[in-house]
Amino acid sequence: MTRASKSAFERNKPVLRIVLPAAIAALAIYGEPYLSAFARSRPGVLPIVMFVLMGIVIAPRLRRWLIVTLCFGVALLALRPVALPPSIHYMWLENAYPYIGAAIAILASFA
Repeated sequence: MTRASKSAFERNKPVLRIVLPAAIAALAIYGEPYLSAFARSRPGVLPIVMFVLMGIVIAPRLRRWLIVTLCFGVALLALRPVALPPSIHYMWLENAYPYIGAAIAILASFA
């Protein structure tokens, strides 16, 4: 198969493997207030979502996509600003926290 005869989907497949899970993770994280309000107002949604997730874990191809999406979700959550509890009075931890978050984000993105 020559390069010219490949379809647009085949040419963009490596890009889609990165962009699609990252976009899904971003939608889940930033849409979390809406998703949780939807789940609270309709209690029947949670068992359906759990069965769908169990089905995804069984299928190897979908499981790989789920793991990649979760890794991007961890990376995006590590980049969010977090207020440390007042009981932690370690100045070095407060200063190092942005670097720790960046390291977690980088490691999760490359996983």
